[in-house]
Amino acid sequence: MNRVPVRYEISVFDVMRALALLLIAAVVCVAQDSEPHLFPVRQGNNYGYIDSHGVVRIPFKFQYAGEFRNGLAKAEIGDMCGYINSASEFSIAPKYDFLHSGNFSEGLASVEQERRNGYIDETGKLAILPRFFMTSEFSEGMAKVWTTPTDVGYIDKSGYLIIPDVYEDPSCNFHEGVTCVRKDGKIGFIDKEDNVAVPFIFWQAHDFSEGLAPASKGNKWGFIDHTGKVVIQFQFDLAWEFQDGLAPVQSGDKWGFINKSGQWVIAPQFGSVFEFGDGLAPARLTEKWGYIGREGAFLRASV
Repeated sequence: MNRVPVRYEISVFDVMRALALLLIAAVVCVAQDSEPHLFPVRQGNNYGYIDSHGVVRIPFKFQYAGEFRNGLAKAEIGDMCGYINSASEFSIAPKYDFLHSGNFSEGLASVEQERRNGYIDETGKLAILPRFFMTSEFSEGMAKVWTTPTDVGYIDKSGYLIIPDVYEDPSCNFHEGVTCVRKDGKIGFIDKEDNVAVPFIFWQAHDFSEGLAPASKGNKWGFIDHTGKVVIQFQFDLAWEFQDGLAPVQSGDKWGFINKSGQWVIAPQFGSVFEFGDGLAPARLTEKWGYIGREGAFLRASV
């Protein structure tokens, strides 16, 4: 799906949603701390923000601009990363390394100091001291951390290692009470007490969403439930999580969407897609990006 790793994603979903809204002349009023919802977009080599009307709300002055979460967005200027508010002011000064700084999630954001990673709160105060090789976003009160380049465990918001660093990368984040982890080369799922929820029998897997998780055996992907039962057979070349009742899956070199019965709802015809949200999904048809609804109609978005 030519996805951008979550940690460094440039909010493609928000950008495409804004463009689609402009194309269909719709107005969306999404509250964000009593301010209009702002979408990061790029003009030339710089980033700024537009609202759902397409009006520029924050000038194109950043080397990078991320999505707003709880009133703060990751932004890069002068090769350093900080966090801005909706008035384009740095609430947290740009003093962190860009690549090793994350978005805010559940009130905390990962940052690097002296080649070690920890977390700051929304005031910029260190909440978890930098002592990890690498960190990820919090989800359901837990965050995946690397104690070495290869050893993965999970901490709580106090920074305590709740689940020991005995797992391998790639591993997932917690969703629906479980996370996928790799051990001895196989993928399974554990709960927050480190109990095995789904046996270690899969080659790859992604997060649970809407009761199902994509998983693979051999070269084919299907979907399992929380017991590990195969609900949708292994038949796809790649699969991602369900959102709004539909999941993007790849057949050959084309992407489409299936429902929870494994039936095609939108036939595979796109070069790239992202998950549905609010009834719409970004998609690339030939070399043009646009937006599709649940019926599969494609709206071209010109940048």
